[in-house]
Amino acid sequence: LSFNWDPLYERSYRKLKGISIPNKNLGFGKGFCKNALLKLHGSIDWGRCKQCNGLHMSDRIEHIVYGQKCPSCNSDNLTITHILPVLTKFENISRTDNYPPYRNIWRCATHALSEAQEIYFFGYSLSDNDAHAKIFLKSAIFKNINPNLKLYVIDKCCCEDLQNRYKNAFEKKIKPEFIEKTFKDYFINDSV
Repeated sequence: LSFNWDPLYERSYRKLKGISIPNKNLGFGKGFCKNALLKLHGSIDWGRCKQCNGLHMSDRIEHIVYGQKCPSCNSDNLTITHILPVLTKFENISRTDNYPPYRNIWRCATHALSEAQEIYFFGYSLSDNDAHAKIFLKSAIFKNINPNLKLYVIDKCCCEDLQNRYKNAFEKKIKPEFIEKTFKDYFINDSV
């Protein structure tokens, strides 16, 4: 799960799996997704065509709407599909005319968190500025019935403020473990 719009996640997934990412591996289908890369705010390389309503992922690093025509109908009507962390976020997620279908992406993410045995937060501040994310995460994690659920927070600076935000959010359910390392150092030394 990621709140990041960065297209490098898709490219890393493709490289690790040796495949291209079908839409179902991004949560675009109607059912629950297993082994999916769920980008809860969308991605800067996703574009929807206003003319044919198709969703397209760019193979370039640049944003899909910059100078790229729709591969299906050749129109110049590609629009950005990511969601900003603003007060209307849940309204945008629940709209049925959205494509990609954010409602299903978030539903798949809730399902994944509610069945997880371990949850890792990498460099995520759990900011009070994105109340929707906090509500979503708390709700999904509190639905988890796994008695051995473990929650890890990996950040280069696990300051007291960060620890308090996590403890206040999840301590009734689980006590988070804090690991003060960079993302790179964590995987080099403590590979999961």
